[in-house]
Amino acid sequence: AGMERMFEGLWAEVGEPEGKPVLTVMLMHGIGLGPWFFSPWFPLFLRQGIRYVALRMPGHTKEQPDARLKDMVDAGKRVMQRLSGEGPVAVVGHSFSGLVAQLLAMEHDFQSLVLVAPLPPAPQPEEAGA
Repeated sequence: AGMERMFEGLWAEVGEPEGKPVLTVMLMHGIGLGPWFFSPWFPLFLRQGIRYVALRMPGHTKEQPDARLKDMVDAGKRVMQRLSGEGPVAVVGHSFSGLVAQLLAMEHDFQSLVLVAPLPPAPQPEEAGA
């Protein structure tokens, strides 16, 4: 089982499987939730030899009660930079963090990207004919 600890400046629930992980999955929850949102999946990941890093997204702690989209994307980038140096990474983004994951995907190559009820990216003003 995992435990919540600091990971690249963020609190995260981290679970390490027995032996070398076959994959690391970075999990990003939606607004008003936390790493616990993904807890039903944790045992499944570990049984499959998958390391999980379920982030407590910026704006969801007493120390940082508010965050902008940029803060969330920057946090995701920090974690991705570390994880991508350690082997293949899959990213799961839920709701608002589904948008964060889409923005990260524009700059990083993932093993896979899973979006759970994601927020779509808003059209840029030039795309909207403004």
